[in-house]
Amino acid sequence: MTILTEVIETGGWVSYPLILVAFLLSYFLALRFFHLKILENSQLLTLKNNYFTSKLWVFERQMARGFAKNIVKNLVVVAPLLGLLGTVVGMIETFDSLDGQHMYSSSGGIAGGISQAMFTTEMGLLISIPGLLVSRWLERKQNILFTQDQCHIAKLNRMENI
Repeated sequence: MTILTEVIETGGWVSYPLILVAFLLSYFLALRFFHLKILENSQLLTLKNNYFTSKLWVFERQMARGFAKNIVKNLVVVAPLLGLLGTVVGMIETFDSLDGQHMYSSSGGIAGGISQAMFTTEMGLLISIPGLLVSRWLERKQNILFTQDQCHIAKLNRMENI
């Protein structure tokens, strides 16, 4: 059995959206990371070109970074909520297994439901916590680059006024 199949089997149907969120979060974090690397390397070259294209470049860059940043923040918030949804689903299954039976005769149902509940909560948190940390690190890096952009624009404005 593959790891993915085991994850889905253990976590129930809530594992599908959790896996989707994990992949989307990884994609957008990687996109932001590589975008920042490219911008960092091309920043000086672009700003050395004429004044108009530099201003346009900075504007486009600010627009693009806001979109990816919002997606990542939303995915980081959604992951633990999906995990909590899995907890609720697992607890409901646990209580359903108790319906009309003695507690001791349905211990397998109880254990399975609690296992699913705890697994999906853990999975949601394991997706969210690293995503949050990397997102904040990238946000800090973006803010540094933005400040550098503002300094370069100020220098260009001073050079234009000379």
